[in-house]
Amino acid sequence: MNADVRDALITVDGRPRAFTPRSRQPAGGQTRNRDLACWLTGRWRRTGDDIETDKSTPVDFEMSGQEEVLGASRASEAAEDAPASVTIISRQELKAMAYPTIAEAIRGVRGIYLSNDDTYVSTGVRGFSRPGDYGNRILVLLDGHPTNDDWVGSSYVGFDARVDLDDVERIEVIRGAGSVIYGNGAFFGVINLVTRPKDEPTHGELGVSTALGAGRARATAVWHASNDAGVWLSLSGAKSPGIESLLPGVRLDPE
Repeated sequence: MNADVRDALITVDGRPRAFTPRSRQPAGGQTRNRDLACWLTGRWRRTGDDIETDKSTPVDFEMSGQEEVLGASRASEAAEDAPASVTIISRQELKAMAYPTIAEAIRGVRGIYLSNDDTYVSTGVRGFSRPGDYGNRILVLLDGHPTNDDWVGSSYVGFDARVDLDDVERIEVIRGAGSVIYGNGAFFGVINLVTRPKDEPTHGELGVSTALGAGRARATAVWHASNDAGVWLSLSGAKSPGIESLLPGVRLDPE
C-alpha cells in the first residue's frame, strides 16, 4: 500500500495497521473484501478491495487532493469534516490564475458577490451588501488574525488589503455565521488567508506585473539559519493613475 505522501496512517477494516509506504501480508488463506483507508490531515477511503494472500495486490492512495481548513473552528481539520460550508482556493489556483487581489480570487466562489463604488471593492453574500456596509458583515483573517477596520468593521479585499497574493498559500472561504468563534464581524462568513509555510528552502523571488490598471513589483527573500531560525522578507508595491469615470451630463475637470 502506497500513497503520494509519506507516513499516512493505513487502516484495514477499521483497525490501524501501519504507515505508508507499507507492504503487508493479510491474515487468512483466502480472498477477502477489505475496507481500506488512509489518514493524514484529510482522509482517503477505499472499500471492497479484493486482497489475496498468495499474490501481490498494489493499492495506491492519492491524498494530495485532501484539503484542510483552519478558519472554520480555529483548528486544522479536513474540509469535509469542518462544521461549515467551505471553499478552498489553493496555491495552485492562485499561481495559475495570478489573481491580483482577494476580491478577484473569490469572485467566482458560490454565494459570494462583489460591488464597487469606484473607491472600495466590497464583499456581499447571497445578494446582501447594502451601500455603505463595505463588507462589515464578513471577517477577513490573515492566519486567523482579523484585518477588518477597527472603526466600522469594513473588510478590505482590494489593493487596499494586499498588493499581491504571492505570500498566500491558500484562501479559505467559510460560509455561514462565525460569530460564536470570531465575534460580530463574521455574521455572514469568514475569509481566511493562510500564508506560505516557513519550511520553504532558502531562495529569492522577483516579479513585476500589471493588473486592474495598476503596475506592481515585488521581491521576496527567504533565508534559513537553522531548522528553528530564519528570516522571511517580502516587499511589494503598486501604482495606478486612477480610474477615469464619465457621468452623463457631468464634466469632470481634472484641474
